[in-house]
Parts: sequence; structure tokens; C-alpha cells
Amino acid sequence: MSTKQADSPPNGESSEETLSIVGDATHARVKAWKSRAEKTPGRKTPFRTMGGLDLHDLYLPDEIDEEFLENVGMPGEYPFTRGPHPTMHRGRLWTMRMFAGFGTPEDTNQRFKFLLEQGQT
Repeated sequence: MSTKQADSPPNGESSEETLSIVGDATHARVKAWKSRAEKTPGRKTPFRTMGGLDLHDLYLPDEIDEEFLENVGMPGEYPFTRGPHPTMHRGRLWTMRMFAGFGTPEDTNQRFKFLLEQGQT
């Protein structure tokens, strides 16, 4: 894979200041993604691998074809294989959601109290 870039290398700045793209940054869908991603607030956290290498905002093939767009797509677009947000969790932290229930709210409360009494945490 070559490293044709649309912008400067990643530097931990927010997505409003710079976006770093590796691959075919000239495609219309990439330009549309970039426009949406630039409107998404970013975090000033540097994004690096565990080895300290900077990570780019978007990685693409050197030439984008319809099969790629249909099967992989762009971040924040159907089929959402790259996540539901244009910048994924760089601009918006993920949430951990849990569902725990047992019948009615009263039944759930009674069950949780019982489990706590038995030493469950």
C-alpha cells in the first residue's frame, strides 16, 4: 500500500484542524466523508499504536472501486463496517451499556438485593 496523503501527518490535533488520509483521497465519497468528519468535534489526544507510531484518520485502498464502497464503505456510512460515526471514537467516546433485568423493576430490585446478600458483586 502506498501512502498518498490528502493532508499532513497525524499529530493529535482535533479533526477540525487536520485530517490525515492514506490512500485515494480524491474520490467524491472521501471528500464527502472529510466534510462530515471535519464538522465532528475531535479530541486533542494523540492517536498512536502501542509502539508509538502515529495513526492516520482514514486508511483507504490506492484506488477506490464500487465493490469497496459497497462492502466496506466510509466511516459513519452504510454498511457501517467502519463504525456509526464519521470519526468513530476519536471524536465521540464509546459507551458501555448493560441490560440487566428480571421481570418488573420491583422483581429486578429484589433479585439484585438477594444476590448482594449472597456476596455477588
